[in-house]
Amino acid sequence: MNLCQQLTSTVLPTNKLFRNAFTIKSASKTLGVLLKFVMEGDTGITYWIDRNFWGRGIATTALKKFLTIENTRPILGRVAFDNFASQKF
Repeated sequence: MNLCQQLTSTVLPTNKLFRNAFTIKSASKTLGVLLKFVMEGDTGITYWIDRNFWGRGIATTALKKFLTIENTRPILGRVAFDNFASQKF
């Protein structure tokens, strides 16, 4: 399975909270988005994946690709207490 073939960077200059947005795409379809943001001096990430693609490793693949192009460390991530699949990261 290779649904996460590219991670395309898009800068959102009008939004001061979200510094960068990365569209998660397959060859022909947008699967979700990964966002890097800075809040109170801490860099964090959040993401959204289309429900039709849950459980296929899309978020894991996107995060791994993102971390190869983003040098900021540490990067904080938080997970909703009831989102058990995302807690595996």
